[in-house]
Amino acid sequence: METTKHTEDLFGLEGITTQVTSGEVQATFLRAHFNLPWNPFPPSGIATESPDAPPFREEHTRQISEFIRAAYRQRLTTKGLVIIGDFGTGKSHLLRLMEKQINENLADARAIYVDRPRLEAQELNRAILRALGEDTVRKMTWFIVRQQLAEDIQQSSPELAQLRAKVEASKRPPWQTYLPGLDSATVPSFEAVFNHKQIDDYREFFQAYDQQGWNRELLRDYFTNALRRLIVPQSPSEFVNAFVTLLLAPDEKAIASWESLLALGPRQAKTLLRPREFLQDLLKILALNGRNYTFLLIDEFEEVPLGALLTARQREDYLYTVSEVLNQIREGLGLVLSITPKAWERLTELTPQLKDRLPEVIQLGPLDARDVTNMIRYYLMRARENAKKDDPTFTYDEMDLRPFSPEVIQSLVTKFPTDRTARNVLQFLYQLVEYCATNQIASITLEVLDEALKIFDTMKVIRRARGVGR
Repeated sequence: METTKHTEDLFGLEGITTQVTSGEVQATFLRAHFNLPWNPFPPSGIATESPDAPPFREEHTRQISEFIRAAYRQRLTTKGLVIIGDFGTGKSHLLRLMEKQINENLADARAIYVDRPRLEAQELNRAILRALGEDTVRKMTWFIVRQQLAEDIQQSSPELAQLRAKVEASKRPPWQTYLPGLDSATVPSFEAVFNHKQIDDYREFFQAYDQQGWNRELLRDYFTNALRRLIVPQSPSEFVNAFVTLLLAPDEKAIASWESLLALGPRQAKTLLRPREFLQDLLKILALNGRNYTFLLIDEFEEVPLGALLTARQREDYLYTVSEVLNQIREGLGLVLSITPKAWERLTELTPQLKDRLPEVIQLGPLDARDVTNMIRYYLMRARENAKKDDPTFTYDEMDLRPFSPEVIQSLVTKFPTDRTARNVLQFLYQLVEYCATNQIASITLEVLDEALKIFDTMKVIRRARGVGR
């Protein structure tokens, strides 16, 4: 009888069994000793990973609330706020939080976050347009045109009569005779296109209009005059024409028209996006669409006075534009800048008048024990709330700060080896919890804290030597 030949077990597979991973061991440990489903702190230390996270300093919540309320109520005055702090202090997080809170809670206001200044002041306007999006801008433009169109339909105005004569006198293109359902007996009349119901939605209006075989360009003069009458009669023709072009564009040409409005080409940018005038008219469009106040939140403004990418001329133009915005746009705008202390000092040297026009300042200094306690409580609560959603049997006390004690938190603040910014403290808290879980340390004592701080300090020194991080 032939026997089966076995090859040598080169990979050591025989008798292998499944093992619990180190991650599972840590999760079990955290659940048992810290009543946590996982390490709740962001390893990067960047609080903006959760836009729902509140400010951890109560005075900042109060200051921001007072600024928003005052700006929103006193709409005839442009208000300005500066948030000053070093890298990692939470400036970006505060701006993102403002954006979220304003857009969710103030029905007729709009907050627009600008990631950072680019090479030219016109980028402010582009950022606003991008934040709104192509479809929203088309809808907003149509909303304004529709107001004038509805009034002209109601009154049978001479302007509408002129438009009717123009479109009905136009010849239908040859291809129209080959489309189904478009014979003379079934083609809708002018009234079937230009009526209150049909103009409610711009897509439905243009669908009915196109079925007539009429050229959309026949609408340009009427739409242009409607925008001019309701925005500002003195608006630059390039400004109005760009919005009309976007509105008239068929879907297949909308992207090109959108890029034209954004003035992505440098030659176009010089003629179309004149920063302050464009912003002023854009705010008027927003106001006519029910957004009576706009908060413009510009992050990392230190790039303007200290950044290496801007030429001296670009820097001068940018600062001149910001000054013009604050001096000449007298209503409907709240301007918020975030900037480092050194850059703010340089900015006020370059443009002294900005200090007077931006009198309200929030200084983000080092975190104190109360700030750190609020931060810890928020992240513990968020992790435990999520665990409760996944497992209804999970229980917790809202005031439970385990594994942290007031003594440990105070010692952390006193002995912290580097700047006590939100980013640094969050990074350390993450590493402290990882250190305990990895080494199966069931309680964070002052001795454990000291050891973890030494490790953290060593890692920071190594990272700085390698040029990693700020």
